[in-house]
Amino acid sequence: MMPRGLALTVAAVLLSVNAWAGMRVHQLRCEYLSNPIGVESKQPRLSWRLASEERGQRQSAYQVLVASSASELQKNVGDLWDSGKVASDQSLNVPYAGRDLRSAMRCWWKVRVWDAAGEAGAWSEPAFWEMGLLEEADWQARWIRAPDALDPSVEPDPAPLLRTTFRIDKPVAKARLYVCGLGYHEFYLNGEKVGDQVLSPVFTRYDKRCCYVVHDVTSQFRAGANAAGAILGNGWYNQHVRDVWQFHRAPWRDRPKLRCQIVIEFADGTRQIIASGPEWRVTHGPIRFDAVRNGETYDARFEKPGWATNDYDDANWLRAVLAEAPRGELVCELMPPVRVVRTLKPVRITEIGGGRQVVDFGQNIAGWVRLRVSGPAGTEVKLTYGERLREDGSVSQQYLDKHVKSGQFQTDRYTLGGNGNETWEPRFTYHGFRYVEVAGYPGKLDAEAIQGRVAHTDFPQAGEFRCSSELVNRIVECASWSYRGNFQGRPTDCPHREKNGWSGDAVMAAEQAMYQWHNVPAYEQWLRSFRDVQKPNGQLPLIIPTGAWGYDYRGEVQPPRDAAILVIPWYLYLYHGDRRVLEDNFEAMKAWVNFCGTRARDHIVDEGIGDHSPAGAVTETALTSTAFYFQGADLLARIARVLGRDEDALRYESLARQIKAAYQQRFYRGNGRYGEGTQTAQACTIGLGLWQEKDRENVIARLVEDLEARDRHLATGNLGTKYLFRALSQNGHAELAYQVATRRTCPGYGYWIERGATTLWEWWTDDSPSLNHGRWADIVAWFYQELPGLRADPQHPGFKHFIVHPRLLGDLTWVEAWHDSVHGRVESVWRRDDDRLSMTVLAPANTTATVHVPARSREVVTLDGQPPEKIEGVRFLRFANGRAVYEIGSGRYRFLTQP
Repeated sequence: MMPRGLALTVAAVLLSVNAWAGMRVHQLRCEYLSNPIGVESKQPRLSWRLASEERGQRQSAYQVLVASSASELQKNVGDLWDSGKVASDQSLNVPYAGRDLRSAMRCWWKVRVWDAAGEAGAWSEPAFWEMGLLEEADWQARWIRAPDALDPSVEPDPAPLLRTTFRIDKPVAKARLYVCGLGYHEFYLNGEKVGDQVLSPVFTRYDKRCCYVVHDVTSQFRAGANAAGAILGNGWYNQHVRDVWQFHRAPWRDRPKLRCQIVIEFADGTRQIIASGPEWRVTHGPIRFDAVRNGETYDARFEKPGWATNDYDDANWLRAVLAEAPRGELVCELMPPVRVVRTLKPVRITEIGGGRQVVDFGQNIAGWVRLRVSGPAGTEVKLTYGERLREDGSVSQQYLDKHVKSGQFQTDRYTLGGNGNETWEPRFTYHGFRYVEVAGYPGKLDAEAIQGRVAHTDFPQAGEFRCSSELVNRIVECASWSYRGNFQGRPTDCPHREKNGWSGDAVMAAEQAMYQWHNVPAYEQWLRSFRDVQKPNGQLPLIIPTGAWGYDYRGEVQPPRDAAILVIPWYLYLYHGDRRVLEDNFEAMKAWVNFCGTRARDHIVDEGIGDHSPAGAVTETALTSTAFYFQGADLLARIARVLGRDEDALRYESLARQIKAAYQQRFYRGNGRYGEGTQTAQACTIGLGLWQEKDRENVIARLVEDLEARDRHLATGNLGTKYLFRALSQNGHAELAYQVATRRTCPGYGYWIERGATTLWEWWTDDSPSLNHGRWADIVAWFYQELPGLRADPQHPGFKHFIVHPRLLGDLTWVEAWHDSVHGRVESVWRRDDDRLSMTVLAPANTTATVHVPARSREVVTLDGQPPEKIEGVRFLRFANGRAVYEIGSGRYRFLTQP
């Protein structure tokens, strides 16, 4: 019987396939986004997908039309750009090459393609993109803030409310809000919040770059008087609480400020601009305190009902003052925002005495709670967030608060206004937690009174993995929760204690993300922060963005972590076909590799953090740092080849050879052992290609011996774990790798599951400081690559051509996985029944795949009841190592075999 999830997937595919004949163009994207507004690239990248029910279907040519209006496009006129018929199968990231684009202009576009037989298809449905504000001169708005000491009784200042009024006397055809409120903001029109984003805008190195957000507000006006307003939070811009990372001393730090303008185009062709300036009014509001790591204090007695409506009397408000502009360039935030994506009800509420109740949401999350309450004015409800409980049942913040040097940690406070039923949730903070201790609540909590609000960057899902092992499924689920909870506009290490953009944690989780999430724009945004924080000599800090901390922590160079500047762009290229990200970051990559060279002695780098949180023997830092210095040089050479920079390629190929030779001389101990022969030393040597081929068997043997001596338990830290499983499975020990991955005793992923984990921990042991870290999530990428066998091909990035190489491991009886690639859905499913194996592969139109079918012999494999090579579009390549290997075109293929 087919698993339910797969059945639904197949049904959806068949339903969509049967809706057309031939090949259809759909899912038009600009800069990886659907109908984006705020595009600032002068050559936006255009992509589309193709769908067909025919096997072997592909695009032989395309034509793109871009028009200045929907009516022109409907007439098949591309007055901005007509590419003409282009003989190419490219459907990804085609650069716009038409007339110059202006600020705020909307560009309508559509595509048609010619199929494999040269037949032209129908035009796609139209799509559009809209430009942002490309020049500083486009801004009429000025930076404003609250006057000094708006409320001298409170330190720091409460969150200010700012507002203005204006009239609309003509029908509105189009209206856009361009807004940057630092550190965080919420914007309102006529009393209604604009958009559904939270914690906006994204955190950047503010003295280098600040982000504005664009909203379509066409429908939010009324005839006559209107009002606009904003609430400002401190966010990371004014991180006033002392911490060990010195954000309170950040060079950009300043009081919250606002720049916004509403551009209204009327039906008669005229327009009106409402811009922030000193005529705006300001006062303090009910948010009395907000700090990202501490929490939020809200006093409902200070609420100003209707403050963002046109009939509110603001006569007692002060005038806003002009603020000094941030030093950073103002650019559009072109990525999915942070949103509340899910609301959880408690699974348990426990009274623990002293007027305290503890709420268990059953899942470790990033976000906050929404509280519903009624009671006397002045009643304070205190909410303390944490991942653990003490023996007495109260919430513990053990391990979590030691880096925050002032104020309470992960604590919200709500003071009732006494106006009947009150509903509240914080705006400008977020927490990492499973449990919330509630003190002072007037009454007994229930599932309607308190709910968990899950918040993270709202990137779409791009993949799903399921199999017959519930343990493996739980590991995947935990990794997914950890990755999402740790992406708040940028990847972080944990959502509670630090909330820092540790590049090392991010790079170790990035390959999992490539399979499971459409997150290219967010990664591209974060990589700009790498360039913002990089020193002229190429040095990078450990956390990004940073104010100043992390450049010289245990050395000036951290190759295993800093290599993110190369590895993440490479993954974006490999899995999503993003060539521009390589181009944009190439000089920064070179600068970093060159900086590593200045810190190396005879090509050995002897500084850095090393293999963090190992479960066994510690690996010497010089070995891991030199290994990842080699990775940087080797990967830079490959990227240079992709970009056609042959001189750079030759230079860094030579450097990589020199580093490898030095590594061999310094760390090889003979008989296949590197360094002290730790699992990390062996796995990184293998995984990064630093071994000598003649020693292959011995190097693998030493790794296997160590695992067997530890009863098949891993002993790696965050660096070695990524390479451990691949080193085994790609060198004849896939079954051992699977057993290590599913070990239920400590240390191991299965142990966490046995201990009730709902996310991945920071350490392998029970005393882990954090119970939500994404650094170990690469195991999910290994599951995708080895169990269903879905692998990208570096020669054909973005799954233009891909590999299906499944492994039948352990007691697994079925595996299903899909990945929504930039070219369409790829899928691999297999089911084992006694000595029979059914294996289904889906390749989207305009792609091809190499499929490895487990088989006793070539003769036992059938497709559609025939030998596969007799099916049109299927080519037999070879039989080797118990696998019949075929090349297929697009379509769905179901192989039957005897493995």
